[in-house]
Amino acid sequence: KWSLRAGVISIGAFTMMSSITYFLYFTIQEAASPFAFELSRMHIAAGLILIATNVSLFYGGVKENRLCLIPALMFGGTMINVIIFVLLTYSLVDPFALLFIFALIPLIYCWMVVYSFYVELDPRRMQYPSNTVISYAGPISEPTEPIKYPEVV
Repeated sequence: KWSLRAGVISIGAFTMMSSITYFLYFTIQEAASPFAFELSRMHIAAGLILIATNVSLFYGGVKENRLCLIPALMFGGTMINVIIFVLLTYSLVDPFALLFIFALIPLIYCWMVVYSFYVELDPRRMQYPSNTVISYAGPISEPTEPIKYPEVV
């Protein structure tokens, strides 16, 4: 039986391997041809950010930690918006831009899986350090009588 957790873990593993491949490709390209230094440096930095985001997604799926899913949700939502913008801007000029639809459909599906898993996780079960005490029952003692303030003359 497939669950949202298994989907998030598999999406995290696949995207982590893809981002490592992306990072290695541009790192090797930079080592082989140092002429396009600025462009390669940008791709290397983007690859490191992708790796960190996807490791966070994978870890959040394994440990069921909501906070680790937030970078992937933000990055995925940004990518979806950028692809839609490119489609709306360039589809009339270049029919080749319509190929972005084939990237958009699986991306939206993967984003929805991660978002559904994020919503499914209970925020009260978040993992905090062991020395932190968090009470969800409200204040420890409720005042039984209203507070009496001094009268202003």
